Amino acid sequence: MIKLPSIHYNALLTHAYNELFRAAHWSKEWKAARTIRLNKSDNSASTTNQLLSILMLPIFSKIFERLFLIRFNRWSSTMNILPAQHSGARPHQATTSPVNYFLRTNYPTTTLQFIHFSRLY
Repeated sequence: MIKLPSIHYNALLTHAYNELFRAAHWSKEWKAARTIRLNKSDNSASTTNQLLSILMLPIFSKIFERLFLIRFNRWSSTMNILPAQHSGARPHQATTSPVNYFLRTNYPTTTLQFIHFSRLY
């Protein structure tokens, strides 16, 4: 069962992430993934085919990436770095939306319908 971290760990992680932001340095140890081998059977003497490999991803770096993205998006919108029509860098603004808008306003639209004939017979 997964346990929630205590409040002590929350303060420790908050301090660690703030230090990473301040130093702007992300060492290789934070990026390393580790493999853990678990025994599939109850037998204590396991062979290699009885082991289950689980890759422990560097979750702290994933959290840091998400925090950085949140901070960067907030900073770029506060500083008006990205124009309103810029797409692909912000949520809910796909790159295909301005392309479709440009094609709709500048060129007549033709609807294409593709049929996969091998599925019909």
